[in-house]
Formats: sequence, C-alpha cells, structure tokens
Amino acid sequence: MTRAAAYLVTLIAAVAALEALAERRVAANRDDLVGVEIYDVLDRAARPGPDVERVYVGDSVARQFFPPGAEPHSRVRFLTTNATISLAGDFYLAEDAFRHCPNARDIVIVSRPEKLASNLDPPDQQDYFSAFFHRPDETKELWGVKHDRRLAAAQLVQWVLPGVMAVNNLWRQDPAALKRRGVVQPRDVIVVPTLVQLSPVASHFLARLGALAASRGGTVRVVSVPLPDTEPWADSSHIFSDDILYLPRGVFGDGVHLGPVGMKSCAGTDVARRFAELHGLVADLPRAQAPAGQRCEG
Repeated sequence: MTRAAAYLVTLIAAVAALEALAERRVAANRDDLVGVEIYDVLDRAARPGPDVERVYVGDSVARQFFPPGAEPHSRVRFLTTNATISLAGDFYLAEDAFRHCPNARDIVIVSRPEKLASNLDPPDQQDYFSAFFHRPDETKELWGVKHDRRLAAAQLVQWVLPGVMAVNNLWRQDPAALKRRGVVQPRDVIVVPTLVQLSPVASHFLARLGALAASRGGTVRVVSVPLPDTEPWADSSHIFSDDILYLPRGVFGDGVHLGPVGMKSCAGTDVARRFAELHGLVADLPRAQAPAGQRCEG
C-alpha cells in the first residue's frame, strides 16, 4: 500500500512538473501554437475598456473586415476569430469582454452562414474548441446543451493539462496537411438556395448573446459577410439582420475569403465600404489601406 501511494505521488509530481514546463513554453512563445489567433483574442477580451460600447465577434472572413487591434476608435472592440469555435466560443469571448468593459452594450456577429449551423460535432472541432474553452462552468454548460461525452472529456483534459495539450498539438502539426485544409475549394454553382439555419448549439448561444446584450440595454445583430454569387442562401427565418451582399465569384481568392489567398485585411477597399454601408457599420470600419497590389474589389 505504501509503495502504491509513493508511486501515485511520484506520478502526480512528474505530471505536474511536465505541465509546468509546458506552460512556460506556451507563455514564452505562442506564435507557432495551433490557434494563435484565439490566444490573441482571449487576451484582448480580458483587457479593460471603459469606452467600449460594441463588441464584434465572427469568423475569419469577418476578421478581414474587423481585424483585432485595428479598431478605429475606443468605442469598439474586435474579437473576430474563425468558424471552428462556433457561436459558443463567440459567446464566451463576448462575455469576458463585457466583464472587463463596463459600458459595453451591443454585440455584432459577422459570419458566413455555415458557422451558424456548427454544432461542435466533429472530433477535431471539439478538440480545437476545448483547447481554449474548458473552464468547469463552460464544460457544464456545453454538457447541458449537447450531453456529448467526448466533448466533455476533451474539455476536462484541457482543463487539467492545458500546457501539455497545447504543446502536444504543436508537435502533432503537419504543415502540409494544415495547408491543404486551409485552402477552401471553390463551390460549384448552386441552383437551389441553401437554407440558413441555427444548430442547437448556435441557437442556445445566440440566445445567451442576446441576453448578455439585453442585460446592458443593448442588442445583438447577426450580419453575413459578403458571399460569392454562385452560392445563394435562403434566410427564411430572418436570422441575419440585413440582406446578404453577393459579389462575383472571382473576388474570392479561395472561394470564401476576399482578395488574393492569404490576404489578411480588406480595410480601405471598395468592398469594405460597400459592406459597411449596407449594414450601417461605416463608423466602425478600420481606415487602414490594403497593401499595394492586394485588392479585394468587386
């Protein structure tokens, strides 16, 4: 019995030491970690912002229009990330921003329709999400929504060993595979419009976002990013607050993002202005110009 106890204590100490080393590695350099943009936005959400009134969340296309750190004034905070964290991740980011921004009232969700249909089902999506959102209260809430044992287990492991799991994901990266996954294949011309719909996870967290804004007397708007005119969508439930801006397919370098492949920002372009004018977001649009030779016009 004594030997077993000593073994257990040694094992726990070894795991704790490994976790401490991994957390030091993560703290020293996050630039090469999986989901570096999420680490960045988590930090930004936790920064005090006494002047912030509106919080923007959304996917990687929204990030082209409202990149974190490019806010044109102190009344807005951009927390745009990607589609993989779903509306659940967007809610937790907005909730943390509201916690640190006492005058925040409104939330603007900017996204492609697919993010609204995300239900955190694929295992790789669950692992990615859990790497950043694994507090006990978050795990409890997701369990109440999905009753998904695998997702709950992934969140638990990430909560216990966040540093080890982050380094493990780094070491397991296959650059070639990541590059292949990052290139979205152009979709064929769609004759029948695809229905815009909310998954159970999205429905739950959209309501939570609405309640969060309402607690301050604010509102939530759901805005679609510009979409190729080859893929019409039918928003019969009026999930989006405004009409969708459709642009020629040639404007989308990879079928999803605007401009040449890898273009990080559309700020200062005609597309950005048209998009902002359609949705009444001109005052919050970054003023920076796109790099020379990299335009996303349509």
